[in-house]
Amino acid sequence: MEEMKHESLEEHIRGHVNYPASRDQILTSCLAEGFSKEEAEMANSHLQDKTYNSAEEVMEALHHMHKH
Repeated sequence: MEEMKHESLEEHIRGHVNYPASRDQILTSCLAEGFSKEEAEMANSHLQDKTYNSAEEVMEALHHMHKH
């Protein structure tokens, strides 16, 4: 079940966020799409407060959360 959430998050980040985008813009977009506050907080804790130029940059940051 958790894997599905990560796939949904990845799909959203790759397909529904316009780049460049700040961490806050990415999180706001995820919440607007119906992701839970817990999922957004999890992503927030792994994304630096910066502007991301591509979905690949965001995914690289989020993949680090699986290693901790």
